[in-house]
Amino acid sequence: MKEKTGGRVKGTPNKISEFVKNRLDELECEPIEQLVIIAREAHEKKDLQLAGNLYKELVSYVAPKVKAITIVDKSELEVLLGDL
Repeated sequence: MKEKTGGRVKGTPNKISEFVKNRLDELECEPIEQLVIIAREAHEKKDLQLAGNLYKELVSYVAPKVKAITIVDKSELEVLLGDL
């Protein structure tokens, strides 16, 4: 196998991501905390569409997205797999 050449060394942080993180720290801004505050306020005001969208965004940080699955019957499976 050919050795990788060029590019960023594994583990080196992305410069833009690092810049944004540092800038948010300078501004004392916690985006996730602010999303929670806005979501709760929207929920209290019965703006369920906004609250739902924000909660959906927040859940992506703690739970993996479920991949779609396709259900096939036995005859379709036999066609797909052939004589294995």
